[in-house]
Amino acid sequence: MVREAEKVRQRVDDLHLPLPTTYRQAEPVTQPATSLRDPVACVRQFLEDRASWKEIEGFLAAYEQFVEYKRDVAFRTYVAILAYARACPSLFEGVEGGRAQEALAEFDAVVSAREIMPKWKTLQEAALPVIDCYRTFYRTELQSCVTAIASLKREIEDAYAFTRLEESRRPPLLSTHFGPASPLAVPAKVSLETPAELLRASERRKISELQALRMAIPGYRQAILEHCDREWAEQEKRAGVANGSGEQPQPQPKVQVFRLSMRERLSGKRFVTQAEFDAVWNALAEEVAAQLTAGYEVVID
Repeated sequence: MVREAEKVRQRVDDLHLPLPTTYRQAEPVTQPATSLRDPVACVRQFLEDRASWKEIEGFLAAYEQFVEYKRDVAFRTYVAILAYARACPSLFEGVEGGRAQEALAEFDAVVSAREIMPKWKTLQEAALPVIDCYRTFYRTELQSCVTAIASLKREIEDAYAFTRLEESRRPPLLSTHFGPASPLAVPAKVSLETPAELLRASERRKISELQALRMAIPGYRQAILEHCDREWAEQEKRAGVANGSGEQPQPQPKVQVFRLSMRERLSGKRFVTQAEFDAVWNALAEEVAAQLTAGYEVVID
């Protein structure tokens, strides 16, 4: 009993399991009887302390079953996922959010009372609805981010700044910005069905990180197009050397580029009258003219 109780103590300390401290009483309870040499005195002491012995034995048996069903691991998974859920205030808004809040409070009550073994079913029934709600939120944000990245990639592949590049320069450029090691490497298909899968996905990308990445898409677009411009300049430089007498061409003065994204300026706008359209179009024309006057090369994306 003492050896088994020590194993429990180590496990509780490692996983921070909220269990009652019954396991700490194993040695104090068993020591009075086991330390006696007189068999009769030993039996009398054992009978006197038998209720405490039974309490410890019952606790160790319940813990053995708890671990056998891997509920200790499941509990840690629940706690980790719920920590991510708590960081999403919008998850607890509305009618469904109110129910999730109530379930979370019930989960916390069982944990605070250190009753996760005897009330495992109650704990699980409180955790799973919150996890399901968080899964829905996570899947929505993930899909939104994947869609935005896929749209950006198609836009880049269709952009003149990209298509004018030599065929050999295009795949490395795309790999740099959309490859497995890039910040935009968000897999389109991620399984979120089990709590363990949902936890792994959250550890790779939190909801807040997915939201920030989606908001940063315009910045990534600008950086990729600037990379295209640098590749084009290098391509032209090499072409000039190959077609000339072998001498380096004289460097041309660098012209600053101003990029105007028509997608960003016009996407989602609705026009009811010709005057409304003319006002927006004229504003764009004035902006382009101002940049040209300032000496910029204007590129329409």
